[in-house]
Amino acid sequence: MNDRRFSIRGPVAFGLALVLCAAVLPPGAARAQGGFGGEDPGAAADPAVPQIEEAESAFRRGLEAFEAGDYEMAVQRFDVAAGSYPLHQTTTAAALMAAKALYRLGEYARADERLSRFLREYPSSGYVGEARRVRGYARQQLGLEGEGGERRVLDLGIALPLTDRDAALTQALFNGIQLAVAKQNGGDGAQAVRMIFRNTEADPEAARQAVAALAEEGADVVIGPLYSRTARPAGAGAEEERLPMIAPLATDRGVSQGRRYVLQANPTIAMRGRQMAVFADQSLRMERFGVVSQPEGTLSYRLAESFRAEVERRGGQIAFSDTLEGMRAWGNLNERIPADAMANVEAVYLPISGGNASRHVQAALTALDRADVPRLRVLGNGEWHDLSIEEAASHFQVTYSNAFRVDPSAPAVQAFIERYRRAYGQTPDQLSTTGRRLAYTGRDVTRFLLAARRRAATEGGEASSSPPSLPEVLRAAPRYEGLGMRIDFEDANVNEAMFFHRYRNGRLELMR
Repeated sequence: MNDRRFSIRGPVAFGLALVLCAAVLPPGAARAQGGFGGEDPGAAADPAVPQIEEAESAFRRGLEAFEAGDYEMAVQRFDVAAGSYPLHQTTTAAALMAAKALYRLGEYARADERLSRFLREYPSSGYVGEARRVRGYARQQLGLEGEGGERRVLDLGIALPLTDRDAALTQALFNGIQLAVAKQNGGDGAQAVRMIFRNTEADPEAARQAVAALAEEGADVVIGPLYSRTARPAGAGAEEERLPMIAPLATDRGVSQGRRYVLQANPTIAMRGRQMAVFADQSLRMERFGVVSQPEGTLSYRLAESFRAEVERRGGQIAFSDTLEGMRAWGNLNERIPADAMANVEAVYLPISGGNASRHVQAALTALDRADVPRLRVLGNGEWHDLSIEEAASHFQVTYSNAFRVDPSAPAVQAFIERYRRAYGQTPDQLSTTGRRLAYTGRDVTRFLLAARRRAATEGGEASSSPPSLPEVLRAAPRYEGLGMRIDFEDANVNEAMFFHRYRNGRLELMR
């Protein structure tokens, strides 16, 4: 892709009107102020817009840095001129020049965002045409426009159920997707991403038909369906159509196993057990484990299976393995597994699942406390997350993997919550637990997809004779840190990125 390095043509000198990157102002549109002209033609025509000498000084110093090729400094100085004072004669000129400096730095996405904001906030500015021109160049670099200025629109297919039971969850996920798309599109009426929705009816065959319909309508990629039951046949259809599909929630590895075009953003059950074993080996330096799970047929059992397999693959040892069914059995864990057996391992893996998971956790901790095994460490799964067990769990430094985590204090999270509230009249925290998660998941999966596509367009350009397919781009993308999830496919079909937490000293900590 051609890198258009536009320059400032014409003299830029103190005492003359500013020529902003070949934008020649009409006669009388700019007048000298304090020996320098850089005001917006519209601002200059409005006597209510003041001249502020300090702002103009910052603007002049920004121009000096720009002309010297120090674009980072130029951005800083133009930002001061544009944002640190009330509206003045050089506000819009500074805002435009900051975006141009970002373009020179190769920060095309930030330049695009700044210029889109400029067009929203200053629609009557005399620099609107110039802002649109520069934004077009930035978007060419991002692969969002063709050489002739034609937008390269991404047709984003969305395949979700609208049944009464699932409508609220679909709405939450769709809202997250919609906010990410709106941010990408810049909110100025132009489209970089166009959404195409099809109802899966929560039915396997209807889900497959929905994917086929999206392929027929020209979708470039599909997000959905929700659950493994419908994602498996939908994935088969996507594979037949050679249509990339990202399943946002499904955890059955059969959704993407052996397929080229289907990826799973939510780590599978097998992946979760495996990653806990990897973390125990690489980060905790442990080799000898015990495993206790719920019976065969439960998610707990599947987690235990994959954990055991990965430990053994890495040369570790499973000293004992057992299953317990029911609250009473978990409350008597210390009787089922003797204290001397637990003293002979470095950690016990206790994956727990089901509707009463938190009560099973409490029962297990009580039993382990009675066992009184010094220095015993407990490993767990996401059901151990953020429970009111800080003191009891700290006795065993309970450490667990988790696929979803939101930090409410993070500025980006607070900004998303506010955008969500403004758009939909409520915050994600007012939704159900699953609905809240899906709102963030929709946002994160979409942002990951768009970021990976942008990066491939910027780095690949026109030099590559055989550019990678979108699934290849997504598999090779660097780890993405979203607001609620991490995404890293590690050149495979299933997201491998997890959070790891521990309870210690009466507190819950994020380890990695």
